[in-house]
Amino acid sequence: MEYHDHYQTPIVAPISPSHPPHRLQCHLPTPQIPSDDSFILPLLSVPPTATPTPVPLSPDHPYSSWSGYRTFQSVTSSSSEAVARINPRRTRLRWRVGNGQGVKGRGRGERERSEGERERRERGRLEKEEERESEIGKNVGFKLRGGNEQRKDGTTALSRKVLVVFDFDWTMIECNSDTEVVFNFCSDKEVSKQRLQEAAAARSWTRAMDDELKAISELHVKLSDVEAFLASIPIEHELVHFVQVSAQQGVDLRILSDANSFFIEEVLRPKGILGSFSRIVTNPVTLEGDRIVVSPFHKDEHPGSSSSPPNLCKGRVVRDWVAEGGWDTIVYCGDGEGDYEGVMALPGEGVALVRRDWGLHHRLSRAEEEGVVIPRMILWENQRSLAAALFQILKA
Repeated sequence: MEYHDHYQTPIVAPISPSHPPHRLQCHLPTPQIPSDDSFILPLLSVPPTATPTPVPLSPDHPYSSWSGYRTFQSVTSSSSEAVARINPRRTRLRWRVGNGQGVKGRGRGERERSEGERERRERGRLEKEEERESEIGKNVGFKLRGGNEQRKDGTTALSRKVLVVFDFDWTMIECNSDTEVVFNFCSDKEVSKQRLQEAAAARSWTRAMDDELKAISELHVKLSDVEAFLASIPIEHELVHFVQVSAQQGVDLRILSDANSFFIEEVLRPKGILGSFSRIVTNPVTLEGDRIVVSPFHKDEHPGSSSSPPNLCKGRVVRDWVAEGGWDTIVYCGDGEGDYEGVMALPGEGVALVRRDWGLHHRLSRAEEEGVVIPRMILWENQRSLAAALFQILKA
């Protein structure tokens, strides 16, 4: 096998343990190559006698377990260097002319390019955040018909009386807070899931939840652990922003949920919006040490026409709120069939914000097909679109 005269068999030289990620290093005479650094020499086959013997790296070397190319660095002249890489799966030697930067220089360049790419991605993310903030900002200064009134403290109050009612699970948050807590802390998720499914079918969810929370307390789960878990449940930024802005402008915000007071409060509190709601109607909780005890909100029987579960009839609650009188606009935000009676209790000027293709949407669509008069319905798909729809409703 023939070789160019200016190439000789590599002479293996040890590498310092702190050397960059290279298995081997060999010294070669300076090749007689053109001064053009972009010149790439042809591939050469390496005879068995010329195959370098690997020099192990120190066990604490950051690249001691590196499994990529074995890299060799030649003796460089003042103008150029030759770097050879051996693919362990192909015994071919590839020569590449450097520019006096050496292997370490190229590694630094790769790190700089990687850091530059991360910076570009971060800038792109921040630009998208700014665009989103700008889009939300267009809705911040909304005012209802009749204009706004300036308060003495400089803030703006709506001159119209508006009530916005939120369901909680799958409306304000993108999960079921009950099952999230149970499945995270229970001893057997499948068993708990089966019990809750049976309870839902028997319309005894609140009682089953209390049993599950009792079982969790018997596993010595601390109340602080449950609080920390609830605090980690996110609420979409746009929805938080709507709550803050609308509360500042005098919109009456309330929650009507089949969850429980402890879960709802511990999700809202870390976001700084718990105080934005004038009322939270849900199943009440009492604490007995680390034990969370859930009770039904309604303890008496519902009206005969009600199809709600025994623990809470949302229709009864909404009718009581409507009876307070003086509302110019009432908005109900919901997703499931449990919100149906609450929506149907809205007055003529009421608006239902309904999650597309969920239980409430199907139930209202069936009722409308049957000739039942339903409130004005606006569909939303996620919490961001819900916030956008709310801003549009309240904007003049």
